[in-house]
Amino acid sequence: MMLEQLKKQFELNGPPAAFNYGGKAYLGFKEGFEQLDEQIQKGKKSVASIKTYRHSASGTLWTVKLTHYPLYGALEWQAEIFAPEKTEIFSELCYQLDVPGQNGVLMGNYGDEGRCYEEYSARLSEKSVRHEALDGRPTHYVFPYYRLETDAAKLFAVLSWQGGWFAQFEQKDAFVRLTAGQMNVSAYLEKGERFRLPLMVVLEYAQEPANAWRRFYIDCNMPLVKNEPLKPLLGAFNGVCAGLSEDLVRRVKKAYDSHDIDYDFWWFDAGWGTDGTGPHNKEGWWYHGVNFEMNREIFPDGLKSFGEELAQSGKDFMLWFEPEMVRTPIKHMEEFFQAHPDFKREWLIGTFQKEWCGITLTSQLINLGDEQCLKWIEAHIFEVMDTAGANIFRIDFNSPPREIWSRHDLPGRQGITENHYCTGYLQLLKDIQARYPGILMDSCASGGGRNDLETMRLMIPLHYSDHQDICPQDSNGFIYMQQVLYRWFPYIKNFIAPHTLSDQYAMRAAYNPCMVCSCPPEELDAFNFDKLREYIKEWREINKAYMGNYYELEKASRDDSQLKAFMFFNEKENIGFILVFCPENCTRTEYRAVLQGLKEGSYMLENMNTHKRWSEQGEALCTQGLELTLKPRTAHLIKISRES
Repeated sequence: MMLEQLKKQFELNGPPAAFNYGGKAYLGFKEGFEQLDEQIQKGKKSVASIKTYRHSASGTLWTVKLTHYPLYGALEWQAEIFAPEKTEIFSELCYQLDVPGQNGVLMGNYGDEGRCYEEYSARLSEKSVRHEALDGRPTHYVFPYYRLETDAAKLFAVLSWQGGWFAQFEQKDAFVRLTAGQMNVSAYLEKGERFRLPLMVVLEYAQEPANAWRRFYIDCNMPLVKNEPLKPLLGAFNGVCAGLSEDLVRRVKKAYDSHDIDYDFWWFDAGWGTDGTGPHNKEGWWYHGVNFEMNREIFPDGLKSFGEELAQSGKDFMLWFEPEMVRTPIKHMEEFFQAHPDFKREWLIGTFQKEWCGITLTSQLINLGDEQCLKWIEAHIFEVMDTAGANIFRIDFNSPPREIWSRHDLPGRQGITENHYCTGYLQLLKDIQARYPGILMDSCASGGGRNDLETMRLMIPLHYSDHQDICPQDSNGFIYMQQVLYRWFPYIKNFIAPHTLSDQYAMRAAYNPCMVCSCPPEELDAFNFDKLREYIKEWREINKAYMGNYYELEKASRDDSQLKAFMFFNEKENIGFILVFCPENCTRTEYRAVLQGLKEGSYMLENMNTHKRWSEQGEALCTQGLELTLKPRTAHLIKISRES
């Protein structure tokens, strides 16, 4: 197997890190390196080798961690450089991996922005593929999760970097060469400085590629919450992100409580921050604000009593932050500095402006790569969280940082600002976890813009796209994006809006491991809470299936004339379901749903439209299938469980 060959090769020569130094090209850790020591770390599901090498030409120390997950066919590696003394320039730092075989085919999807996770498949014999995260958010336009097949190998290749990365796939005579890393690094290191390379993961599979990745992701990557695997969750949302007041928030909460909506947590998004000049917010919106300190004019007790009420009723409390930037209007910046005398001006490393919806968005990026600055931001986050009693942290990042990072670099230090910033960002998340053990954290960056694997080991990607806000009635778009994302991320969410409840098709398109009730305050009187309770009950009957195996019965498509069908089955929980969507312009009147992944034996099925129940043999379901009668804009939901 290719993975075993790689493991042996890496154990001898080290992982395939490549770079130039002093006019010489290096690959691996044999030539020009001396191994100093090795430590072995054994976990429940992995074995890690941590080796330290000295690079003779630069005097730098390289810590290289190679982790093997034998039950999952996965291998990962990451390197960090430490400079005991100032060095010359390192350039072209990357990983270079050769995957054996000809006729390479690369499969994957783009990022959230613009193409909404659009799939692609490329024959590498016809053209090489190169992707670059040009704006500095790793999954905003591109997506560093790849599936590669040659005539000799089948594997996933995943690069994890929190900023601007590149990945290139090129077919050679007998192998596909993968080159990947942080973009455009050319820098000397100062004495005592560290430089972190990205994380790289390869996972070999024989069949069911999506489930091979999902099993590894769920078992070895998804963060535990309160020391347990994450369960399906129902949230309730303020309904708006501006114009909030204590009375408005309580009125929304009272509406859900009085109608017996048994939500698990309260989703409190933007709208509680200040403009940074004091306790108030002169401009009134999050995009003119400082979203890491509480507006005490609107919420005098810092949401303390609201958080206590939630805790007393057993509900969790999510708060949204955008802590990496100051959005105080330029004309008020001197007031910001006066209100924050301990904030150093040099911590602001650059400005981004964008015209959006008739207004000018201005953000000044805070340097998370500065340890003092990082601690200052953390103190503000902790104060807000502690006062409010919030126990779910949600981060957002609505500006592209890469040009700011690049402009901030000194001559001969290209890539340094970004590298330290990304390290500081992960440290921020780890410090939040350390302060609030078992906390659930949600990753957002203008939607799904920063969902690299290292981030996903600390957070979950609930709000996978701002498309949910911009086009809330695009059910077919959501079905498509969710079908694509289920291959990579088992746990995502969608909103339940007023229009959703009036349309079973839209409602079932919103079913996910997490759902969040979202009704604008002015529509609460007309909100159909009875229907909401019915759908919540139905969703709770099937929602444990999402952490099981996933099968696409029909190819994912946005087309409103194409049938959409997929299924989940969770053997551990003995629950599964099939969802078949016949969109508004589909002309098909019948569909045979041929199931996948079921074992021999009897299964109980229930049509959730009619509540008719019957038994079928697993083998028959996976060969002959189920006959369904179709009508435009209908959603068939069939619940499945194995009979004893």
